[in-house]
Amino acid sequence: EREERFARLRPALEQLRRSPATPLTTEAAAALCHMTTAHFCRRFRSLYGMTFGAYGRTYRLHLAARRLLSGGEGVAAIAYG
Repeated sequence: EREERFARLRPALEQLRRSPATPLTTEAAAALCHMTTAHFCRRFRSLYGMTFGAYGRTYRLHLAARRLLSGGEGVAAIAYG
C-alpha cells in the first residue's frame, strides 16, 4: 500500500532526476503521473512534506553542493548547469 503511493509519483521524480536543469512544472509532473494537478499536489505534500517545486529546488541545490564539494568546476559553471 505505502510503496504503491510512492510508486504513483515515480514518473515525475525520474524526470526530475534525468534532467534536473529542465524546468518541470507541477502541472507537467502531475500529467506524467496521470493525476490531476490538485491530487498530485496533495499526494506529494503528504508523502514528502513539501511541494513538488520545493522538492525540485532542494534536489537541484543538493546536486550543486555535491559538484562544488568535488572541486572540479567553478561556481558559474555549476550555476549555469
